[in-house]
Amino acid sequence: MARNGIAHLIQRPCPPPPSVDSVVQGRRDLCFASQAIRQLTHEEIISTTLAQTLFLPSDEAFGELGSDVVNFLFKTEQGRPYMLALLKLHILPKVTVFCNLIWPKNDTDERWTSSHVPRKIKGKVCYTFASLASDKQGGAFCVTVAFYRFRGLVSMLVNQFARVISRDDCAMNGAVHVIDRVLLPVGDEFVTSPGSRLLTVDQLRKVLAEYI
Repeated sequence: MARNGIAHLIQRPCPPPPSVDSVVQGRRDLCFASQAIRQLTHEEIISTTLAQTLFLPSDEAFGELGSDVVNFLFKTEQGRPYMLALLKLHILPKVTVFCNLIWPKNDTDERWTSSHVPRKIKGKVCYTFASLASDKQGGAFCVTVAFYRFRGLVSMLVNQFARVISRDDCAMNGAVHVIDRVLLPVGDEFVTSPGSRLLTVDQLRKVLAEYI
């Protein structure tokens, strides 16, 4: 301890966190998402800013769309622009969202000191963010994230139906969360409603046409 701070001795150096795409490639449940990012130009997909959030569907979520759609997206040249559009729906640029922190939004709030009485955190809070995807009129596809809290317990729901099943993978340029559904817009509705997740290739083309 010193008059101007505290020093701690640790056993090994702390390496910097990996990049977002390295985090994605290192997860066994994100093989489809990792493959898509590798196939497409990184500059088009992964923001170069220091703040971004990826809500990526698990391999199981992609599989629920059907083998025809998966093969179209990942194994054909015609599917590449649709995969690009699809990934952009799941990426929030210029903001890093964790289950208990939104940066830079939370960084502007009042600082808490020891004189503050701790609050009991419970209930539901929703925030809406613009994604990297935009339609032909220039309007951004928005993603709403609901946070359900009860003291130390936190769950997250994306666009009212996609559960966050693995959260807060930290990277040097953002955060990665795994969700159990693929986000697909039809106006303000979503094709992947409960009991109807299977799509045809023609349906997928129609759903994403505005974002190509």
